[in-house]
Amino acid sequence: MPRMAFPALLVVAAGAVAAPVPAGTDEPARIRALYGAPDEAAAGCALRLRGTELLVRTPGPPGAYRLSRTLTGDFDLRVKLAFLDAPNRAVRQPHQSLETKAGLVAGGDGHTFAIYRYRAYHLNNGEPQDGLDEAVWVEEMRPDGGEGRRLADGPAGPVYLGLTRKDGVVAVTWGRDGEEWAEPWPAATAKLPDRLTVSLLVSHTTEQACEVRFDRPRLTVPTGR
Repeated sequence: MPRMAFPALLVVAAGAVAAPVPAGTDEPARIRALYGAPDEAAAGCALRLRGTELLVRTPGPPGAYRLSRTLTGDFDLRVKLAFLDAPNRAVRQPHQSLETKAGLVAGGDGHTFAIYRYRAYHLNNGEPQDGLDEAVWVEEMRPDGGEGRRLADGPAGPVYLGLTRKDGVVAVTWGRDGEEWAEPWPAATAKLPDRLTVSLLVSHTTEQACEVRFDRPRLTVPTGR
């Protein structure tokens, strides 16, 4: 798979390192500055910062949780997904795989484009299979449906995820070390508007307090914005 180099930095804007979050800023404001504002569901999660690492612990019921910001024009967003809990295999969910996932998603006007790490126990006659399926997954959704594609198996450890828009084309990428990145994968069918809600996403289909850790957020926008 073709790969491209990309510097592993923390938070970048306007082509240079952005001003750091001011000393003394409270933790909720630091989370919003680094990762985005939690939606109503995510506000019910335990959110904790250790340096730039964000710990997310969901309250238990199946659901989806987002921390979001609004972006227009070109941008480049990168983040390290340091840890994602496996789904709770003890839970029985008829007709549905036992899944956890976490990553990045852009959406607007009923269309979304996402890249995430996916961990699942698939069902056979209603019972979860032994093997844990793990992948980097890309997904496009439209008002009339959608589709997903497996970009890579695993990896077993941390994974770096990227979501970009350049010259109006929204694309995703991923890497294992934050320095070498896969060739960008552009959105094919999702018609995304200029004004996008860009989010960190955590979701699971199981009853569990799912733990996820993100780190090293990096946002680049063109000079002058």
